[in-house]
Amino acid sequence: MSKSREWLNQLKTAIVQEDFQSIERLTKDSDVFSEFETLEELNEAKYLLKEALLLSLNTREEIGAKMEKISKNIENIRNSISNSFYKFDKRF
Repeated sequence: MSKSREWLNQLKTAIVQEDFQSIERLTKDSDVFSEFETLEELNEAKYLLKEALLLSLNTREEIGAKMEKISKNIENIRNSISNSFYKFDKRF
């Protein structure tokens, strides 16, 4: 199996497993791009890199939404704690 074919298979696996460390490691290997033997391999690499980019963008959006939700939950907890403090403290 050629180095380029092995790289393509590893990238496919990393994308399916959503293994961002492997995707990063594979995309840093710029030497592999000179190893592609056919236009088909080059097009496959282009498609896989696009999929890896979309995966990372979607994951970033999901993380952003989750962080926003966590921030709102923390704010609600703080508000409920301060409100309950005032209810139990007779000095206020």
